[in-house]
Amino acid sequence: MKKLALLFLTALFAFTGCNKPDLITLNTSEISLYHGETHQIQAESKSAIRYESKNEYHAKVSTSGLITAMCIGETTITLKNEEDSKTFKVTVKPKHNVYPEPKIYIGMSKSYIISMLGPPDDQSNDGKTIFYENYSTAAPLLGLSFDNNNCLEDYMLMVKSAYTSVLPDFFNERYVYAGTNGDIFVWINDLDAKRADLSIALSLYNISYWMVIYFDPNSPKGELSAENANKYIQLIKEIQ
Repeated sequence: MKKLALLFLTALFAFTGCNKPDLITLNTSEISLYHGETHQIQAESKSAIRYESKNEYHAKVSTSGLITAMCIGETTITLKNEEDSKTFKVTVKPKHNVYPEPKIYIGMSKSYIISMLGPPDDQSNDGKTIFYENYSTAAPLLGLSFDNNNCLEDYMLMVKSAYTSVLPDFFNERYVYAGTNGDIFVWINDLDAKRADLSIALSLYNISYWMVIYFDPNSPKGELSAENANKYIQLIKEIQ
Protein backbone atom coordinates (compact mmCIF):
# COMPACT_ATOMS: atom_id res chain seq x y z
CA MET A 1 0.00 0.00 0.00
CA LYS A 2 2.84 2.37 0.90
CA LYS A 3 4.58 1.57 -2.41
CA LEU A 4 1.35 2.38 -4.27
CA ALA A 5 1.00 5.71 -2.48
CA LEU A 6 4.64 6.54 -3.20
CA LEU A 7 4.19 5.76 -6.87
CA PHE A 8 1.09 7.95 -6.96
CA LEU A 9 2.90 10.92 -5.38
CA THR A 10 5.86 10.48 -7.74
CA ALA A 11 3.54 10.43 -10.74
CA LEU A 12 1.65 13.49 -9.42
CA PHE A 13 4.89 15.42 -8.92
CA ALA A 14 6.08 14.53 -12.40
CA PHE A 15 2.76 15.58 -13.91
CA THR A 16 2.58 18.94 -12.15
CA GLY A 17 6.30 19.56 -12.74
CA CYS A 18 5.80 19.32 -16.48
CA ASN A 19 3.04 21.93 -16.35
CA LYS A 20 4.77 24.77 -14.54
CA PRO A 21 3.76 28.12 -16.05
CA ASP A 22 6.22 29.54 -18.57
CA LEU A 23 7.18 32.67 -16.62
CA ILE A 24 9.19 35.56 -18.03
CA THR A 25 12.24 36.48 -15.97
CA LEU A 26 13.01 40.21 -16.23
CA ASN A 27 16.19 41.51 -14.60
CA THR A 28 15.30 45.21 -14.68
CA SER A 29 11.82 46.74 -14.95
CA GLU A 30 12.64 50.37 -15.81
CA ILE A 31 15.32 52.58 -17.32
CA SER A 32 15.99 56.22 -18.25
CA LEU A 33 17.52 57.15 -21.59
CA TYR A 34 18.38 60.20 -23.66
CA HIS A 35 16.98 60.68 -27.17
CA GLY A 36 18.67 58.28 -29.60
CA GLU A 37 20.13 55.98 -26.96
CA THR A 38 19.43 52.25 -27.02
CA HIS A 39 19.02 49.57 -24.38
CA GLN A 40 18.70 45.80 -24.68
CA ILE A 41 16.04 44.32 -22.40
CA GLN A 42 17.45 41.34 -20.51
CA ALA A 43 14.61 38.82 -20.22
CA GLU A 44 14.37 35.03 -20.29
CA SER A 45 11.57 32.63 -21.11
CA LYS A 46 11.25 29.05 -22.31
CA SER A 47 9.23 30.25 -25.27
CA ALA A 48 9.61 33.26 -27.55
CA ILE A 49 8.94 36.70 -26.05
CA ARG A 50 6.97 39.33 -27.93
CA TYR A 51 7.78 43.01 -27.32
CA GLU A 52 5.44 45.94 -27.86
CA SER A 53 5.75 49.66 -27.06
CA LYS A 54 2.65 51.43 -25.78
CA ASN A 55 3.75 54.71 -27.39
CA GLU A 56 6.44 54.65 -30.08
CA TYR A 57 6.63 58.43 -30.01
CA HIS A 58 8.63 58.03 -26.81
CA ALA A 59 10.37 54.70 -27.39
CA LYS A 60 10.45 51.95 -30.00
CA VAL A 61 11.34 48.31 -29.39
CA SER A 62 12.57 45.66 -31.83
CA THR A 63 11.49 42.02 -32.01
CA SER A 64 14.59 41.13 -29.99
CA GLY A 65 13.85 43.64 -27.20
CA LEU A 66 16.22 46.44 -28.25
CA ILE A 67 14.78 49.78 -27.11
CA THR A 68 15.47 53.00 -29.01
CA ALA A 69 14.65 56.23 -27.15
CA MET A 70 12.63 58.68 -29.22
CA CYS A 71 11.01 61.86 -27.81
CA ILE A 72 10.94 63.06 -24.21
CA GLY A 73 8.29 61.40 -22.06
CA GLU A 74 7.36 58.02 -20.63
CA THR A 75 6.01 54.78 -22.07
CA THR A 76 5.90 51.10 -21.21
CA ILE A 77 7.18 48.10 -23.11
CA THR A 78 5.06 44.95 -22.75
CA LEU A 79 6.76 41.55 -22.82
CA LYS A 80 4.50 38.57 -23.54
CA ASN A 81 4.67 34.85 -24.16
CA GLU A 82 1.78 32.38 -24.21
CA GLU A 83 1.45 32.26 -20.41
CA ASP A 84 2.96 35.37 -18.87
CA SER A 85 3.45 39.11 -19.37
CA LYS A 86 5.69 41.75 -17.86
CA THR A 87 6.01 45.52 -18.31
CA PHE A 88 9.18 47.58 -18.68
CA LYS A 89 9.03 51.35 -18.05
CA VAL A 90 11.04 53.69 -20.27
CA THR A 91 11.63 57.35 -19.42
CA VAL A 92 13.20 59.54 -22.09
CA LYS A 93 14.79 62.52 -20.36
CA PRO A 94 16.00 65.83 -21.79
CA LYS A 95 19.67 66.59 -22.25
CA HIS A 96 19.17 70.08 -23.69
CA ASN A 97 16.96 72.73 -22.04
CA VAL A 98 17.42 75.82 -24.18
CA TYR A 99 14.21 77.49 -22.96
CA PRO A 100 11.04 76.43 -21.11
CA GLU A 101 8.28 75.79 -23.60
CA PRO A 102 5.06 77.60 -22.55
CA LYS A 103 2.50 75.21 -21.03
CA ILE A 104 -0.17 76.31 -23.48
CA TYR A 105 -1.96 74.84 -26.47
CA ILE A 106 -3.50 76.11 -29.69
CA GLY A 107 -7.10 77.17 -29.08
CA MET A 108 -6.54 78.23 -25.45
CA SER A 109 -8.34 81.44 -24.52
CA LYS A 110 -6.50 84.74 -24.32
CA SER A 111 -7.85 85.50 -20.85
CA TYR A 112 -6.62 82.16 -19.49
CA ILE A 113 -3.15 82.61 -20.96
CA ILE A 114 -2.88 86.08 -19.43
CA SER A 115 -3.99 84.65 -16.08
CA MET A 116 -1.09 82.17 -16.38
CA LEU A 117 1.64 84.45 -17.75
CA GLY A 118 0.53 87.76 -16.30
CA PRO A 119 -0.19 91.05 -18.08
CA PRO A 120 1.66 91.32 -21.42
CA ASP A 121 4.49 93.79 -21.84
CA ASP A 122 3.29 94.95 -25.24
CA GLN A 123 0.75 94.23 -27.96
CA SER A 124 0.05 94.85 -31.63
CA ASN A 125 -2.05 97.81 -32.74
CA ASP A 126 -5.11 95.61 -33.24
CA GLY A 127 -4.63 93.82 -29.91
CA LYS A 128 -4.66 90.37 -31.50
CA THR A 129 -1.01 89.68 -30.68
CA ILE A 130 0.53 90.12 -27.25
CA PHE A 131 4.21 90.05 -26.27
CA TYR A 132 6.16 89.07 -23.19
CA GLU A 133 9.68 90.43 -22.87
CA ASN A 134 12.45 88.76 -20.86
CA TYR A 135 10.64 85.43 -21.15
CA SER A 136 13.89 83.49 -20.62
CA THR A 137 17.63 83.96 -21.01
CA ALA A 138 17.81 82.11 -24.33
CA ALA A 139 14.39 83.21 -25.62
CA PRO A 140 13.81 86.77 -24.42
CA LEU A 141 10.66 87.46 -26.47
CA LEU A 142 7.42 85.46 -26.54
CA GLY A 143 4.60 86.49 -28.86
CA LEU A 144 1.11 85.00 -29.02
CA SER A 145 -1.50 85.62 -31.73
CA PHE A 146 -5.25 85.16 -31.28
CA ASP A 147 -8.14 84.81 -33.71
CA ASN A 148 -11.36 86.82 -33.75
CA ASN A 149 -12.72 84.66 -30.90
CA ASN A 150 -9.66 85.41 -28.73
CA CYS A 151 -8.44 81.83 -29.03
CA LEU A 152 -4.73 81.15 -29.48
CA GLU A 153 -3.89 80.78 -33.17
CA ASP A 154 -0.09 80.39 -32.95
CA TYR A 155 2.82 81.60 -30.85
CA MET A 156 6.42 82.57 -31.39
CA LEU A 157 9.71 82.80 -29.51
CA MET A 158 12.85 84.69 -30.48
CA VAL A 159 15.87 82.54 -29.57
CA LYS A 160 19.38 83.94 -29.41
CA SER A 161 21.69 82.67 -32.16
CA ALA A 162 24.25 81.85 -29.47
CA TYR A 163 22.20 78.64 -29.01
CA THR A 164 22.35 77.65 -32.69
CA SER A 165 24.48 74.56 -32.11
CA VAL A 166 22.04 73.00 -29.62
CA LEU A 167 18.68 74.09 -31.08
CA PRO A 168 18.34 71.10 -33.47
CA ASP A 169 19.03 68.67 -30.61
CA PHE A 170 16.59 70.56 -28.38
CA PHE A 171 13.79 70.03 -30.92
CA ASN A 172 14.81 66.48 -31.90
CA GLU A 173 14.51 65.46 -28.24
CA ARG A 174 10.93 66.69 -28.14
CA TYR A 175 9.50 66.37 -31.66
CA VAL A 176 9.84 64.50 -34.94
CA TYR A 177 11.77 66.24 -37.71
CA ALA A 178 9.50 66.69 -40.74
CA GLY A 179 11.90 68.34 -43.21
CA THR A 180 12.27 71.83 -44.62
CA ASN A 181 9.96 74.34 -46.25
CA GLY A 182 12.32 76.63 -48.10
CA ASP A 183 14.59 78.11 -45.45
CA ILE A 184 12.34 76.91 -42.64
CA PHE A 185 13.00 73.74 -40.61
CA VAL A 186 9.88 71.94 -39.40
CA TRP A 187 9.14 69.46 -36.58
CA ILE A 188 5.81 67.83 -35.63
CA ASN A 189 4.42 66.24 -32.47
CA ASP A 190 3.59 62.81 -33.89
CA LEU A 191 5.28 60.01 -35.83
CA ASP A 192 2.47 60.26 -38.38
CA ALA A 193 2.13 63.67 -40.02
CA LYS A 194 -1.60 63.05 -40.52
CA ARG A 195 -2.12 62.78 -36.76
CA ALA A 196 0.07 65.72 -35.76
CA ASP A 197 -1.75 68.69 -34.24
CA LEU A 198 1.31 70.84 -33.56
CA SER A 199 4.11 71.97 -35.88
CA ILE A 200 7.24 73.86 -34.90
CA ALA A 201 8.90 76.01 -37.54
CA LEU A 202 12.43 77.34 -37.11
CA SER A 203 13.73 80.15 -39.30
CA LEU A 204 16.60 82.61 -39.09
CA TYR A 205 15.37 86.10 -38.16
CA ASN A 206 18.72 87.89 -38.32
CA ILE A 207 22.30 87.33 -37.26
CA SER A 208 21.30 87.58 -33.60
CA TYR A 209 18.07 85.58 -33.41
CA TRP A 210 16.17 82.51 -34.58
CA MET A 211 12.39 82.69 -34.82
CA VAL A 212 10.48 79.64 -33.56
CA ILE A 213 6.76 79.42 -34.37
CA TYR A 214 4.34 76.88 -32.89
CA PHE A 215 1.17 76.39 -34.96
CA ASP A 216 -1.54 73.90 -35.83
CA PRO A 217 -0.72 72.21 -39.17
CA ASN A 218 -4.44 71.42 -39.65
CA SER A 219 -5.58 75.02 -39.45
CA PRO A 220 -6.34 77.00 -42.64
CA LYS A 221 -2.94 78.69 -42.22
CA GLY A 222 -1.14 75.51 -41.26
CA GLU A 223 0.76 75.20 -44.50
CA LEU A 224 1.79 78.84 -44.45
CA SER A 225 4.57 78.79 -41.89
CA ALA A 226 6.53 81.28 -43.99
CA GLU A 227 3.53 83.61 -43.95
CA ASN A 228 3.29 83.19 -40.16
CA ALA A 229 6.95 84.13 -39.85
CA ASN A 230 6.46 87.24 -41.96
CA LYS A 231 3.48 88.19 -39.78
CA TYR A 232 5.61 88.15 -36.66
CA ILE A 233 8.44 89.98 -38.38
CA GLN A 234 6.06 92.84 -39.15
CA LEU A 235 4.58 92.78 -35.65
CA ILE A 236 8.00 92.90 -34.01
CA LYS A 237 8.86 95.93 -36.11
CA GLU A 238 5.55 97.45 -35.04
CA ILE A 239 6.31 97.25 -31.31
CA GLN A 240 9.97 98.29 -31.56
